[in-house]
Amino acid sequence: VYNEEDSILGFLQSLKDQTRLPAEIVIVDGGSGDRTFDIISGFFNDWVGEHGSGEKIKLKIAKDMSGNDGKEEKGNRSITVRLLQEKGANISLGRNIAISHACGKFISVSDAGCYLHPRWLEEINSSSGKSLKEIMGGMNYAWCNSFLQRCLALCIMPGLSEIRENDYMPSSRNISFKKKYWEEAGGYPRDLDYGEDMKFNFNLKEKGYRLSFTPRAKVYWKMRKNLVEIFKQFFRYARGDALGRMYPVRHLIRFLSGSGFIAVI
Repeated sequence: VYNEEDSILGFLQSLKDQTRLPAEIVIVDGGSGDRTFDIISGFFNDWVGEHGSGEKIKLKIAKDMSGNDGKEEKGNRSITVRLLQEKGANISLGRNIAISHACGKFISVSDAGCYLHPRWLEEINSSSGKSLKEIMGGMNYAWCNSFLQRCLALCIMPGLSEIRENDYMPSSRNISFKKKYWEEAGGYPRDLDYGEDMKFNFNLKEKGYRLSFTPRAKVYWKMRKNLVEIFKQFFRYARGDALGRMYPVRHLIRFLSGSGFIAVI
């Protein structure tokens, strides 16, 4: 999480509204300069009482790396929430810190700036782990509020009919795997600020793991708001993939699509 004060509440609310709540939530803030960290902290401090289904929960909130500074609320079921801050952490380091602090055997990963379908966690966990060495990814949809964002989505977001399961590469905004698989693959590559999830996928495949797809696990990804943000995103993804020596054709298509889009605008 980094400087997501405009979108973080939507993500957190979608997490709270899951039909199946997690046993543990770990969030790493990379040193946000806005109100992101305070918003997250306030959200979990306010999340007491009953879940939407009527199930009472108990929250244990840990705000440091040791996990000792806990606050518990009364209830029948415990959900441990770890809110950690690592200033200067890139997305790879943030993911690695979060996963290393998770106590569970199964890990489900998403990002701030996304909105989770209410059945996301239930669906991605019901599908993952059915066969040995399997990693499960879900379907990503564009979260658009403007014409510009819808045009961007057409350029970069594959539709369901375009996904081929035999060469599917999941995004880490929508993925689930066993923690030991992450360990054996060496975690997310720490030298990549962008494109780290695709490199992680390649490392998993090299270890003999199978990447599978379930369309029922849905995540909505918020598109960039303006042309400056769009081209920053294109450049960062291209740079990350170049450092990882991945997808030269994809980025040629992105560049040509973006150039054509600008010409039309």
